[in-house]
Amino acid sequence: MNEARELLMITVSGKDRPGITAAMTRVMADHGVDVVDIEQASLQDLLGLSFLIDFAGAAQSPDSLLKDLLFEASRMNLTLNFRLFSPSEVLANNNRSLFVLTFFGGTRALAEFSAILGEEHVNIESISSPSHHAAHCVEMVINVVRAESLSRLKRRLMVKSRDLDVDLALQKMEAFRKSKRLVFFDMDNTLLDMEVIDEMAR
Repeated sequence: MNEARELLMITVSGKDRPGITAAMTRVMADHGVDVVDIEQASLQDLLGLSFLIDFAGAAQSPDSLLKDLLFEASRMNLTLNFRLFSPSEVLANNNRSLFVLTFFGGTRALAEFSAILGEEHVNIESISSPSHHAAHCVEMVINVVRAESLSRLKRRLMVKSRDLDVDLALQKMEAFRKSKRLVFFDMDNTLLDMEVIDEMAR
């Protein structure tokens, strides 16, 4: 990445509703800046939206862009924060090895697994809570690039999952991870709270 690039991190937060991303990116497009990276998260009706902007080739000064973005955020009752972002930071953030950690469990499991990740120098990139048949599920995208030992991390997570009696899966973050169409597993005393052969015998 070119060290001369001017990079700015813009973070928008507030009440979520349709049209926010369109409004912000329209201002950026009018100023001729490039969005290097973008990430959005919405919890209930609260929004967190971040842009990493490259000023190379911008039609006007960064101050002009910030003024227009602040005006647009104010018009939509949003809070906007910004800071300079060095190219070296961007290079560091691009050095990632992503896995997906999924488990069924409550707050105790979340606390225990998060503690292990912190102790093993694993960063949590994102957390979501998809619903699976009313069961409480947590899915974390984690970056293991700074972990000293991936095998030790896996072992610690699996041991803790047995201690907590919580189902857990750790998968490489790949496109085909969600393309599975067939799964084999034991039904008795797992999905079904009975032994089928005993019921047939009765």
